[in-house]
Amino acid sequence: MSEINVQFALGIIHMLKEKGKTEVEVKTLPNSLINVAKALGYDEDDTVPIAELEEYIHTLGTGTENSQVPKSSQNGLGTLTSEIPTFPNAGNHENSDENAGKENISLLLKAIRETIDTIDRPYKVVPFYVLLTHDELSAQELKELTLQWSEKLLGQQLSHSSLKKAMVAVNNSSMVYKRKDSITGVRYYRLMEKTKELIWNKYLVLAKEREVLQKQEELREADKERLVEAVIDFYSNVYKQKVIDLATFTHKDYLLIDWQELRSYNPELAEVVVDDPEMAVEVFETALRVFRRDYLMLEPGDYGVRFTNVGEAVRVKDLRDRELGKMVTVRAMVSGVTSRKKLFYEKMVFVCRDCGHEMVRVQDPVAKVEWPAKCEACGSRNLFVDPRKSVVKDIIFFSLQDMVEDLGNKEQPSKVSAYMLRPDVSLSPGDRVLVTGVLRDTVHKNRRQNNDMVLEVLHVEFLDAEPVELSEEDIAEVRKLRERYGDGLPDAVARSLAPQIFADKDLLLELWFFKKAVVYAIASPKELGPGDERLWINVLAVGDKGTGKSRIIRDIQNITVAVYGDGANLSGAGLIGMPEREELTGEWVFRGGLMVRANGFVLALDEFEKAKAEDYARMHSGMSYGLVPFSKASISTTLKTMESVVAVANPIGGYFNDYKGVFEQITLPSSLLDRFDVIFVLRQPRDERVIEAIYEHQDRFEAGEVQREIPEELLRKLFLYVRELRPVFTDEARQEIKRFGMAVNRALANAGFKYSMRLRGILKRLALANALLRLSDRVELKDVLAAEEVFTAAIRSWGDGDVDWSVFGEIEAQASKEELELLRKVEEVMEKLHRYYSKVPLGEVLDFLESLGVEKEKARYAVELARERGLVVEREDGLILSSKA
Repeated sequence: MSEINVQFALGIIHMLKEKGKTEVEVKTLPNSLINVAKALGYDEDDTVPIAELEEYIHTLGTGTENSQVPKSSQNGLGTLTSEIPTFPNAGNHENSDENAGKENISLLLKAIRETIDTIDRPYKVVPFYVLLTHDELSAQELKELTLQWSEKLLGQQLSHSSLKKAMVAVNNSSMVYKRKDSITGVRYYRLMEKTKELIWNKYLVLAKEREVLQKQEELREADKERLVEAVIDFYSNVYKQKVIDLATFTHKDYLLIDWQELRSYNPELAEVVVDDPEMAVEVFETALRVFRRDYLMLEPGDYGVRFTNVGEAVRVKDLRDRELGKMVTVRAMVSGVTSRKKLFYEKMVFVCRDCGHEMVRVQDPVAKVEWPAKCEACGSRNLFVDPRKSVVKDIIFFSLQDMVEDLGNKEQPSKVSAYMLRPDVSLSPGDRVLVTGVLRDTVHKNRRQNNDMVLEVLHVEFLDAEPVELSEEDIAEVRKLRERYGDGLPDAVARSLAPQIFADKDLLLELWFFKKAVVYAIASPKELGPGDERLWINVLAVGDKGTGKSRIIRDIQNITVAVYGDGANLSGAGLIGMPEREELTGEWVFRGGLMVRANGFVLALDEFEKAKAEDYARMHSGMSYGLVPFSKASISTTLKTMESVVAVANPIGGYFNDYKGVFEQITLPSSLLDRFDVIFVLRQPRDERVIEAIYEHQDRFEAGEVQREIPEELLRKLFLYVRELRPVFTDEARQEIKRFGMAVNRALANAGFKYSMRLRGILKRLALANALLRLSDRVELKDVLAAEEVFTAAIRSWGDGDVDWSVFGEIEAQASKEELELLRKVEEVMEKLHRYYSKVPLGEVLDFLESLGVEKEKARYAVELARERGLVVEREDGLILSSKA
């Protein structure tokens, strides 16, 4: 073994003294100084005075070596008696110490780069290394040696251009002594002694840092080995069958581990998973390969490991900075997804086309690509990425936000960006998910403070649209309502909705039954029944200002899980959603709107008449089938929107005009109206008895005499409880639906309308909701009669107190009776005129209509209506009936 390096030892002593140390633990010293301390009679657990160490080392430096001190095994760090150290040399280490020698050379090159100010490229370090290991060299000798050593140090010889730039760096450096022979004119170079000393001190610091890191890595590796054994034990005793089933039954490329099961068996391992996810995944995957190969005698395979159920699932809103870098489970809804999978270069290998040098850059999914400006060896900018040598993975970006059912009355949802490598699931806006991942930040994205959190998702599980289960105590509390109210429970629930708004079955019938229809909608199942017929109820009220409809809408959020929207102030995503740039990547993502957020619950919309026209068009499919196709900005997806829409709107001008038809005063598209099961028209009361009753009710409410009959929390529990019920229709109930439906259809036929095929479904949904609110397991005759009452009240609200079934016919036909008559006349006129024209001039049509007694303005309106309904097609020189087009 070589001798102990006095310069190195004294350098460490000097560094400790500068830090104010007077003594130091032996075990924290480098190996050579540990040997010195032992020679002085100290053990590794002892503390040795620094002055004693320094005195002894000086003694060694003068040549009086103590034979008890073992010689250091460090190679190439100088000798005891050398005042100027011998630097590591690229060719002076033996094969047995080849790796250590390379590490020393690498460390020395780094020390040179960090000391010399003119080195801005890795290859420029070579001539300085040559000068460090020689006394004085001529320019020609320096060039020749630089070319020789570049191949040893960099793996390739410098090009002529790179050699020239390296020599310029030497000439420009103030740390190199330069002279020119006056006789021969030859230039000579020598590294200044002060420069050598600076390089040496930097080298010592780097060596110490490396030693500390090596010790830490050794401890980490030892810890990994211990953890691998612990994981193998877990596999053997808990997950053996699941490991065996990996290839035969699951057909997945990963093993899914329930963290709760792991914690029950080995709490320490479970803690490692949370606190150090990256190491945990490495340890569990290593143990899986070893366990399959050595214990089960199976092919190790290339299986990954994922975790689920890690800790207690949290909301997005509850994610905190203390969880950064840790594994968490988040309960959320997917609010936006990129249009398609992308490729992510986890490790990008750049190759120089000119010299073949390879450079590796580890990339960050949420940062810009780290692309080297030039080749580190030759300085060329002619670089390309080699995908065969790089590590490439699929990646998707999406966003998560709190589910509406997890928020309190006053809480707004929080959002977090997320990404997943090698995703094995297809995500859509509106999906309710339980994701396990590592919480990170975007500190590398813009290199600034105030960074956002981002979730690296490792595993995804889909959730049903169900809130937290009710406890036995909650269920018992709900069932007591049945005992208290009996079959009158639906009415008690309706009275509990917006109790500040007066609604009475005798005095203010329309508003009372509107309330009842709203609680029906809340209770209705948010799913498709047999034949894909929807079971949820949609309710609309169009009414004068001041009728209390908006307060009723707003109160829905207080008694059940609901999303509220105001047509005048909808978010950028609107009702359905819209594409927008993803914050992390700038890619297009679909951001779900209110209907997507409300999936599985209730969407309460105020001032519905002010929503966007494009939203109305997209709502048709969602309100009927619970699915909305979306295709825009390279995004094609299908959105889940199985929810009850409860909407209120104002008529034109804010109040109904008694001298105009109701249809004329509703601005909502007629094609959207038949998506609602019941539509109420609410007018300001004119009866003094009603107005007086409203005043008295408001006085009592303000005095605290009027309270919510069933408390908010209990109502929430009730609506959660009925989600689990599935009442069955009795024969008597089915017969009544048939009887009532046939009677209404006969009335429609007598009024000149076609039969309604929707009526049966409407009555079934309303009757089912009444049975649910009775907490019954059967839909009986009483439920159908209650449904008929609500439906009839809605139709009556369109007139002056009488039931005019033609109103329902108009809604079904999406036109008033007068409009239907106008359309009939247009069709009749066009049939006659087609005998003379293949394309009928507009003027001829208008004149013919006027000859039939249709006013001029009405005639123009009739033709325009015929165009809108597709009855006629407009060509450049005339009109054609669609049937003849």
